[in-house]
Amino acid sequence: MEECSGSSVEKCDIFDFLARYAGMTIMHPGGLKATKKLAERCFINKKQ
Repeated sequence: MEECSGSSVEKCDIFDFLARYAGMTIMHPGGLKATKKLAERCFINKKQ
């Protein structure tokens, strides 16, 4: 794959695109729902 750059968005894979153009460098499979479930199972509350 060619390098992802400002002039070639279509050459980015999803991870490069999200990191470069959406500022998302951490992606969690399952999204917010999975994150909430993980926090509950680890006994992490909103104040922590």
